[in-house]
Amino acid sequence: LSHPHSAGASTYVRLQRMCQLMRSRDALTQADLESFCADHAGSPSSICTHPLPEHTPQQQLIDGATNYAFVIDLTNGIIRFACGNPCENGFETISLDRENNGSSAIQRQREKRTTA
Repeated sequence: LSHPHSAGASTYVRLQRMCQLMRSRDALTQADLESFCADHAGSPSSICTHPLPEHTPQQQLIDGATNYAFVIDLTNGIIRFACGNPCENGFETISLDRENNGSSAIQRQREKRTTA
């Protein structure tokens, strides 16, 4: 059997929480989706998961952790992503620039995470 807090076991818990958060809003904004990625409800099986510091490095691998988060805006061709835990790291923007003589270029912009 897998560890009760392993990535596989907690996937469904995180999915249920994300669905709950999404249903809680009439309309979703980019900021809403980014804040959902940083949600800690239900820890240690939260959407934003951190390794438990009292565990050995081997146990931390079993526990799992959030490695990245991203929100994709298909309409505007923008990807917002955070490397590591989104509660600790700012989201960056990657956009496809199609205005540049018909060629495509990727533009990145880093933003500092603000906490409320």
